Amino acid sequence: EKGYERVIAIGGDGTVNEIASGLVNRGAALGIVPAGSGNGLARSLNIPLAIDRAFETALNGNIRAIDTGKAGEHYFFAVCGVGLDARIGQKFQRLKRRGIVPYFYFGLQTFLAYEYPRFEVHSDKHRFTVAPLTLVVSNGTEFGNGARIAPKAVMDDGLFDVCLLERMSLLEAALSLPGLFNGKIVNLKKYNSFRCRRLKISRGSEKILYHVDGEPHYTQGPLEITMNPNSLKVIV
Repeated sequence: EKGYERVIAIGGDGTVNEIASGLVNRGAALGIVPAGSGNGLARSLNIPLAIDRAFETALNGNIRAIDTGKAGEHYFFAVCGVGLDARIGQKFQRLKRRGIVPYFYFGLQTFLAYEYPRFEVHSDKHRFTVAPLTLVVSNGTEFGNGARIAPKAVMDDGLFDVCLLERMSLLEAALSLPGLFNGKIVNLKKYNSFRCRRLKISRGSEKILYHVDGEPHYTQGPLEITMNPNSLKVIV
């Protein structure tokens, strides 16, 4: 509104999400200086993680338009999910100490206690019921820290990559973990994906815990997720 051409967000995915949400369908472009524990959006956009190089990119980089997603009332730019990752995000939000080690610790703790709620899923192409380990609606390629849940996702194709991991044992999860970081998760038997523009996830009248870029939220009733093509300018 004040005519700024570039707005620079310095922080983690939560901070970047909050600032980017105010720039959707606006004229200003978003620059990112990643300073969080995961930096999923910055990594998905191949923005340098070194602060000096990230500042240089934010000030002098090229501007491109990317898609954005909206889950309920909240925008997301990298990933949105229900299932284990949302539950971990809820616990992780309460921590004072961040980083990959506490994330994996609480991830293991949450995995062992996870109860696998059942969801009804409707998209513009599919309709099914599932009780997954996680269901991730991806605009970007990863959660953060190099964990690429959707290595084939393209951020300006007007489509979500919806990724599902089926129920698995602790041993199966441990053996699958390297694939999350080397891009080979798509080869796992218990990994499935499809692309769509719109998705509705419901649990009857029960509330749904979900996350947008790692930030947990609840919705009472169905969760509507919609695609907004080429709606955010970013500097890369």
